[in-house]
Amino acid sequence: MRTVTITLLTSLMLVMHLQASRQEELTAKDIIERIEDIMRSDRAYSEMTMEVVTPKWSRSISMRSYDDRIGDRSLIHILTPPRDKDTTFLREQKNLKTYLPRAERTIRIPPSMMLQSWMGSDFTNDDLVRESSYTEDYTHELIGTETVAERECYHIALHPIPDAPVTWGRVDVWISVDPLLPVQYRYYNQRGELRKEMEMSDVKEMDGHLIPTVWTMRTVDKPGHETVVRVEHLDFDAEIADRVFTEQYMRNPR
Repeated sequence: MRTVTITLLTSLMLVMHLQASRQEELTAKDIIERIEDIMRSDRAYSEMTMEVVTPKWSRSISMRSYDDRIGDRSLIHILTPPRDKDTTFLREQKNLKTYLPRAERTIRIPPSMMLQSWMGSDFTNDDLVRESSYTEDYTHELIGTETVAERECYHIALHPIPDAPVTWGRVDVWISVDPLLPVQYRYYNQRGELRKEMEMSDVKEMDGHLIPTVWTMRTVDKPGHETVVRVEHLDFDAEIADRVFTEQYMRNPR
């Protein structure tokens, strides 16, 4: 009788554990929101290099990035090469501007240009300044789990909400299960054609956060072309003055 009682109690505890596990299961949107929280804080400052590689030439760009997630604004300041030094990009909500120091002009970049190459790279304007939001502008579909780069990953498909200001017809994301980190992205145009692929690797701890520090973007119809962004320094919850997100600072980023 005692053995039967222990067995029943064990079975009951297992059922309760399984029910609790189901309650704790993350939805596709939960996972995407957590990735946003992991990769971006309320305000962040970062230093990065970007190497653009083609079959005929390559170039390297270094930059500083200021991100104000709460205010929905960001600024990128180019440091090198000399010919691009002090070029800046400012996004405020849905408005994107660039300052060209050689011409001493500030130019607004319209939504129709968000898919154009950013600084001659495989990244688009939208990739770097993130006009669109993966949490707000897309619906989220959990396809299942798959092994990618030798890691168990959630496969999530993002479908744009009607009339959302997005550039892609669909984005597929692979996110490692433990820890939750982005591993791979695939970007499809409005006709459902695969246009770009991005791999995220070299996970390191930066300012107390584990993040992939190498982002490699490839354009599928351009063999031999790739762009590699390396995050070299990152401050989460950085103290960033409001004056950084102004046209005056664009012209004199000091």
